[in-house]
Amino acid sequence: MAAICKNFEFIKQYDFIPKFLIIPGSLYISDFSLISKEKWRSLNKYREYLGDNYATFRIYNNFKDDWFLRSAIYSKLPAIILQFDEYCEIIEFHPIIENIPLTIGLKSDNSKLLIKLFLTDIELKTKSKLHLGEWQDTKKIQAQTDKKINSNDVIKIIKYKRWYDFIFEKFEKTAENIKNNYIDKTQIIDSINLTFDFLNKLFDPVNKLHCEFIEPLSTKFTLHQQTYCLPTYEFARIYILSQFDKIQKKEYYENLIVNLLNLIYLELPELNCAITHNTIGIDDYGGIYAHTQFNTGFAGYPGGIASDLIYILEFYLATKTSPCSDIINKIEKLISFLELAQNDDWTFSYSLPITPTNEAQFYKCATGKKNITIGGAAAAAYAYYLYYSLTKNSKYLKLTENTISAILPEKDYFYFESFGFLRDAGINETDGVSPYYLIKTLKALILNENLEYHNYLKLLSAYIFQWHYNYQIPQTENFDIINLSVSPLTDSFEPRIAVWDILLWADMYLDIYDILKDKKYLDLAQFCFKKAQFWQNQISGGIPESIGINYDYSLTPININNGVSAWIILIAQRLLKILYNDDYKLKTKNTSAEYLVVEYRIKYTQIKFKKIFKNIMRYIPKNIKSAIKKILRVFINYTKLDNENLTAASSSPTIENYKNQYFTEISKKSKLLKYQKNSDIELFVSKKNRDVLVLYAPIIKFLNADNLRLINIEYIGKCIKQIELCADTNKKIIIKFNYGFPVNYHIHKNSVFFDYTPKLRTNENFVIKQNFEIIC
Repeated sequence: MAAICKNFEFIKQYDFIPKFLIIPGSLYISDFSLISKEKWRSLNKYREYLGDNYATFRIYNNFKDDWFLRSAIYSKLPAIILQFDEYCEIIEFHPIIENIPLTIGLKSDNSKLLIKLFLTDIELKTKSKLHLGEWQDTKKIQAQTDKKINSNDVIKIIKYKRWYDFIFEKFEKTAENIKNNYIDKTQIIDSINLTFDFLNKLFDPVNKLHCEFIEPLSTKFTLHQQTYCLPTYEFARIYILSQFDKIQKKEYYENLIVNLLNLIYLELPELNCAITHNTIGIDDYGGIYAHTQFNTGFAGYPGGIASDLIYILEFYLATKTSPCSDIINKIEKLISFLELAQNDDWTFSYSLPITPTNEAQFYKCATGKKNITIGGAAAAAYAYYLYYSLTKNSKYLKLTENTISAILPEKDYFYFESFGFLRDAGINETDGVSPYYLIKTLKALILNENLEYHNYLKLLSAYIFQWHYNYQIPQTENFDIINLSVSPLTDSFEPRIAVWDILLWADMYLDIYDILKDKKYLDLAQFCFKKAQFWQNQISGGIPESIGINYDYSLTPININNGVSAWIILIAQRLLKILYNDDYKLKTKNTSAEYLVVEYRIKYTQIKFKKIFKNIMRYIPKNIKSAIKKILRVFINYTKLDNENLTAASSSPTIENYKNQYFTEISKKSKLLKYQKNSDIELFVSKKNRDVLVLYAPIIKFLNADNLRLINIEYIGKCIKQIELCADTNKKIIIKFNYGFPVNYHIHKNSVFFDYTPKLRTNENFVIKQNFEIIC
């Protein structure tokens, strides 16, 4: 590392070691013996795989001259919190000085602790691709400056009784700034409708599950990328949609649960229990299969057995029905596995199996303190409670209480270092989202008159508040977007904005509000919802996978919309009920209205030799197969789909393209499917109106109504909700889409041309549908 810039350096020595040290959203430590040259790597918390997915830059931790060094840029609330027996000292700082991030240094021995804040030259790792990829560039950022910096201008030292008193003070100021800034009821409902339509676009009706994500500006659909999901998310979507959608009967959603369980459920007869696989994907030959990744907590979320159980049980409790015998048997076996996997001290271990090992140790996943998952244990506790609620078996109420007691710290200091919730985080990486199910469990126990847990909810609200960005950064154009956004991890994907975690924070604040009835939590909940809604794609209806924060505080979203958008419906319904006393549900439309369904019937055909080729490839060694694929990609574009679209319509049709070739264009052979499949596309309407002929893209042609002109247009987001037209006969025509439709359109003589369909919904027969009403 380059020499220290001597014109700014702040050092303070403490002659005794604190109980713990917190840099909010950045570093949590109670064992100060780890701050040593030999052990600093365990503090580094840098993962060599997956952990850098969503970051655009990285300033790595370092160790120099017995100082452990960490960039202040990773602190979400710029402060160093030191809790001693009798008091708590806070060192607040500006993370950026003269456009250079501050560096934090820690040095410890058995009797004292030194803290240093200083400027130093920085080695910055950067890359151009946010989602995946190696760090491409390294550059040095010089910290030298001629300006004299007074430490009093950038450092403030204050004292409190306990660390959470400081957090609550920040909390109060934030709540005061955002109070009564409620979101409009119409905005909430439009957001729900966009989300519902998005989830329909994600639904794979053949395999009866939702895809995990789509690229919203592409109409292509690639099985390898998109027929993939985490079962926990899928069970959650089923539960959430069943509460909102009153058109489909309860049996429809129950059948989805049955289908999903049949796919992922695995009996372990030798242990008299069962597990669920945590991932669903597509193999190289187009087959769907479920499997287990062992970097996922068995109890934790996503993809954990406990979290799968939570949404299955929530579904039956919400619908006030009993599972069929087959499902209740599966639930019992899964609950039995949680009991088997639970450690003797009531905790749960993360799912990294040790080797060599015996079967029992394998399923218990290497028990031991270093492998404990706080988030997974909380999920198991909540699953136990829901199972108790369903069966009234008091054994599981006791298991709930024992599991909770194993992970709750003592109330006086409440050093809550939570970890083990997210699959892609480090096994011991502190996270902010682990309290999600813990808060739900405590809420349920309090409502069950276990009032001793009441104060824990307030303490947990202090913990989760730390994960909001409270940056004192230069006033860039993105300052207001970043400030008070959420990211739940200390290292793996940082820095970034995690949009769906902002939704989880809204959910947690609402749960706390339900018990404490303190309006601050309601204000924070709706504020978080607005923060997340800001990023909702107004065309597709989904939310992005992640938003990368660049070194200059510009933002780089991942152009993938994620199925966890379903939480918008869950939280929006709760906000509507509390703020507007509106129990908004998707209800049956007026059956007397004239509805048309535009249907593109796609029939897949495949050249015979391709089938033969794929079958031969099954038996070829992996290295040879890889070489063959590389050759094929060069000559026949075997798998490349980046610049192709798979849809019944072009992504940007014009009047000239289609004026005289409606059905000829539809019948063209397509080379857009993987392995060069052909598609024959037919369009028809299921219900005809004598004044309407529905054509390609769709093109809606009105007979006996020339020279259309636009009177008015309404939108949901950027999707058309309703178009009001007038014909030369002064006939008024309204085209009303159920949930919004394409962004672009043209009117020409007696036809309306719609240009863009970001994703189309299909049924079991591969018929692509879009429902709308035409009122003449």
